[in-house]
Amino acid sequence: NEASNTRANAQLTDRLQAEGLVFFPVTGGSPDFAHAEPGFGIVAELSHLLELGREFRQEAVFWIEGGIVHLCSCSDDTRHPVGSWGDLATPF
Repeated sequence: NEASNTRANAQLTDRLQAEGLVFFPVTGGSPDFAHAEPGFGIVAELSHLLELGREFRQEAVFWIEGGIVHLCSCSDDTRHPVGSWGDLATPF
């Protein structure tokens, strides 16, 4: 529900600040954006992002490597390319 998502986002924000990580707001979603959720872009190693994803009960995280966005499962660490960052990102 929305209240628990707000609480979890606040806890994650506190955690990222405490760790001194660079982060920024991002909305991720399905290719057609029928499903979209606010989240964070976080500058960190993939292993740490997956650890945070598991801790905050996420199914997956997005990872950008070489300009390609990958959907990475938090349960089994599999990676699936979803497209180039330039094609997927929308300007402000």
